[in-house]
Amino acid sequence: LEVTQALGSTLDLTETLRRAARSLVRVLWADAGVAYVLEDDGERLRPVAGYHLPPSLRTRSATMPLMVRTHAFVAEACESRQAMFAEDAPVDPRLDPVLIEVWQFRSVLFVPVFARGRLVGGLFAGWGASRPSLTSEELPLIEGIGRQAGIAVQNAALFAESEQRRRGAETLAELDAVLARALDSDIVADGIVRGTRSLLDSRFAAVYRLDPGSGDLVSLAVDGDGHGDAATVLPRGSGICGVAVEQRDVIVSADILSDARIALSPALRERVADGGYPAMLAAPLRVGERVVGALCIGDHRGRVFTP
Repeated sequence: LEVTQALGSTLDLTETLRRAARSLVRVLWADAGVAYVLEDDGERLRPVAGYHLPPSLRTRSATMPLMVRTHAFVAEACESRQAMFAEDAPVDPRLDPVLIEVWQFRSVLFVPVFARGRLVGGLFAGWGASRPSLTSEELPLIEGIGRQAGIAVQNAALFAESEQRRRGAETLAELDAVLARALDSDIVADGIVRGTRSLLDSRFAAVYRLDPGSGDLVSLAVDGDGHGDAATVLPRGSGICGVAVEQRDVIVSADILSDARIALSPALRERVADGGYPAMLAAPLRVGERVVGALCIGDHRGRVFTP
């Protein structure tokens, strides 16, 4: 009942998973716990919250996603839809040695979290000293926490979708008002990037105008994280925007740093890497049949844009 109340009293996804990790740690008297959410690509579990993690471990864990299919311990739990426990983690071949070295736990537990039959996240608990195998009394508690976490994640996701639709409607209305009043191209461009970034909940957005003489793309407005890393001029055909302009179509890339279709100069590659938004979508801007520029949206690795 306490777990149900704790998880049901918030609709924030990160806080929901943090509370689930806290419940798992408390019930099993573990030393610490980490909550993960499945990335949009369905391949990686990204850490989003921890409980009783020391600052140094919190920092290092935050940069270590779990690969669902290649991490044997995690894959076994997800495929069987059951919690996996390792009493002696350092010698268990199913566990990633790098992860064990970072965590420095002797015993570990992973609980996959499902919502509507689909994997949505996972919970890790760890013990500094070896603990015995899970008891018949503990297993139902663990399954219950995983089940309640799945319901709470589903509710949080539905709420987030509803909020995104509401914000999207508000953003479109505000953008319509800005564009209707504005005569200055800079004001229009600024309204486009702010509205688009808010609408798509992305980390970065930029608008470029096409220079008809050179074919280069010249920045008009940028908004979001790492906007100082955005290129002011993209040479003709370079970057994802250059491809969108040349093909006169929307271009989507899960990671432009490894996408063979997209030409990146060393400087542009460095900007994207430093900005932390390699997942991108670019669309040509048109006036009639004439391409006059491009819009670019960027987000963290793992974000999947759809054209």
